[in-house]
Amino acid sequence: MAKSFRSPAKVLRRLTLAPLAARKLRNWPRFMYHYALGLVPDMGRAIFNFHAPPYGSGLDDAPALDANLRPMHGGAVMKPVGSTAVSDAIVRHQPMLSVHGHIHESRGIKKMGRTLAINPGSVYGDGVLQGALLELDPKKGKVSKYLLVNG
Repeated sequence: MAKSFRSPAKVLRRLTLAPLAARKLRNWPRFMYHYALGLVPDMGRAIFNFHAPPYGSGLDDAPALDANLRPMHGGAVMKPVGSTAVSDAIVRHQPMLSVHGHIHESRGIKKMGRTLAINPGSVYGDGVLQGALLELDPKKGKVSKYLLVNG
């Protein structure tokens, strides 16, 4: 049986539509976050657990890279690399707590309006486990105590 090949016209049509599809998919995370978050009955008691930290929060600072993906100035220059969709979702919905990871260098805690955002960081390459201990007040719907820990 002979193998069928796509006509050059179909291939060309698909290639010209690819940039259009890419532009539509660029906002896909933002759409999904807002759709899913719209299903939460009480946002004041919600806890977000997004892998990516919010953009520009200080919880997303990583070494700036040059065109060859090498750290600039020995890794001393940092820049924000988090998600604008996550940042927008936190600012818009104001959950009680937002927990993040991904950017190991940016261990910290940031208050974003009513929301307490946490990135416990990581230095697992050195054999150190980092985390966050949290105490929630169910009556008030807020984080009553928090502590970043190493072990």
